[in-house]
Amino acid sequence: MKKPLEQRRIQISWFSGFLALVSVLALTLFLAPSSRSQKLAIPHYRLFDIGTLGGPNSQPPSDSFTGLPTPSLSNGGIFAGDAELDLPDPYAPACLNSDCMVSHAISWKDGVMTDLGTLPGPAGSSSVVSWVGPTGLIVGYSENGTFDPGANGPAVIGALWNGTRIAPLSPLRGGLESAAYAVNSSGIVVGISSNDVPDPNSLFGTSTQTRAVVWLNGVPHDLGTLGGTDAQAFFVNESGQIAGQSYVADSVPPPNLHCGDDPLTLHAFFWEDEKMTDLNTLGGHCTFVYGMNNLGQLVGQSTVPQDTTSLPFLWQSGQLKPLPTVGGTYGYAVSINDVGEIAGITAALGDQALLATSWTGGHAKNLSTLPGNSCSLTDAINIRGQIVGGSGFYDAAFFPACTDLVEHAVLWQNGQILDLNTFVPADSDLTLTEAVFIDDSGEIAGFGTLPDGDQHAFLLVPCQEYEDGCELANPNFDPKTKHSSPASLGTANRLRGRFSRPYRQFGPVQPPTN
Repeated sequence: MKKPLEQRRIQISWFSGFLALVSVLALTLFLAPSSRSQKLAIPHYRLFDIGTLGGPNSQPPSDSFTGLPTPSLSNGGIFAGDAELDLPDPYAPACLNSDCMVSHAISWKDGVMTDLGTLPGPAGSSSVVSWVGPTGLIVGYSENGTFDPGANGPAVIGALWNGTRIAPLSPLRGGLESAAYAVNSSGIVVGISSNDVPDPNSLFGTSTQTRAVVWLNGVPHDLGTLGGTDAQAFFVNESGQIAGQSYVADSVPPPNLHCGDDPLTLHAFFWEDEKMTDLNTLGGHCTFVYGMNNLGQLVGQSTVPQDTTSLPFLWQSGQLKPLPTVGGTYGYAVSINDVGEIAGITAALGDQALLATSWTGGHAKNLSTLPGNSCSLTDAINIRGQIVGGSGFYDAAFFPACTDLVEHAVLWQNGQILDLNTFVPADSDLTLTEAVFIDDSGEIAGFGTLPDGDQHAFLLVPCQEYEDGCELANPNFDPKTKHSSPASLGTANRLRGRFSRPYRQFGPVQPPTN
């Protein structure tokens, strides 16, 4: 008789989960009072342009299904993301990035970039980072030269990097593809895998079912579904709790963009102790999970009756509750820290503009924009309540006031907004476009734009003003005279529920010939 999944965790004991919970509570008790009662000092930062592997672009990690940023820094300051080589993708047009250049997973530490490579396979394979764990474990997926006829494109296999060593995270039995999306300090990895059961509504864009999986010691285990055929696992916290999305028994084709463009409608789930719990919805057909903390609280967005709009939510202790907006009828929450503070984006009165929003104790706060901007967004919040994101973007098709032509990376703290371009040295051509992650020490990761339109990942590392290259926030910084290249036009669609996938939107391609 097979043992339950929990009993098959060979190297992961209940004690490790207990220690993780104790550490989270200790961190909360230690940091929370200070972060609420004392103002944080005006920061000093040193900018690092991550650069590339010879190609035009590099970027921090993001979820390939939601398009939302994911953790890009470990507790020890290891950054991981993707960088392009000066090599056209041999699988074009079935590429892992929009400009069809070969890209590799990279790590960066103390000024040194390391090419993490790909799984063994032919030259020209690409790899992608999805998540950086607290201890520096990195997960994602890689091409390895195999071809998935059901997807009309090259197959990807989940990958785990421990330092520079890469290990495959194999699919479920009979499956051809897998992808890893998150990892915790204990090495528990979650993601998705195909199997060999035919499915015309595959979430992976192939011809068989897509299943939410957890890899324990490199072995995949199917987490099941909420009654439908397919599921995806996106988050795992330090206690081993898992969150993701699943078809339900009565899933239907999405009635509108608020329910996404997947084949069928999805509900978010919370998985613990062998049980998958349906978060249900706020009355509509769809619920999406975008963030999870170490206490098992979830945030995201859910549609209302008739799916006329979708609202941000907080799920905890089995209850799904809508979060208020700053006056409009639309929004979503993307990040929650371990004291329950939440960051996201909501529509203002009349649904004309989208504005960065935070929630504390269930109360919404408009974080505002930089002077001259109409719209803003958040991407992450840390334990000290610092929030990062961007101010200024273009999305007039859905939100008429969002006609800003240039997006700038920003930091919110002490109730104020700070343009992070104020830390860019005078001899740099990089415009810091969007800050996508901030760790608990205040290190910030994001992406910037060069005058020719190429994008580079960047890091801002706290420093002492007497150190070389350390920049103090310039109170006289004028964004109109510097770092305002139209190449950084913010054109990303902010109506969530619409997803992007690697090369599933392209037509049939053939394997490259040697």
